[in-house]
Amino acid sequence: MSISGLALKLLIYIVLEEHEVTLQKLHSKFHEPRYDVTKALEELIDEEMVVRQKIHEDLGHYWVFGATVTGRSFARFLGEELRDVYIH
Repeated sequence: MSISGLALKLLIYIVLEEHEVTLQKLHSKFHEPRYDVTKALEELIDEEMVVRQKIHEDLGHYWVFGATVTGRSFARFLGEELRDVYIH
């Protein structure tokens, strides 16, 4: 598995965010170009670390993104590794 630094930042944000994470929210949170944020999100979906779900409303739909078990486990493992590095 190889993901970009931006994809890693997105994954951590998605794991820590408790509410709906939409593409609009990601674009407003991260100041990188919209194309780069979208490509990083696609990376995470391809690596099965993030899933998307279509939410239907009266006037249309939107997509919500969430971390998979794999994505959450990876973020937890990374956090433990970083903690070990900084504590020791």
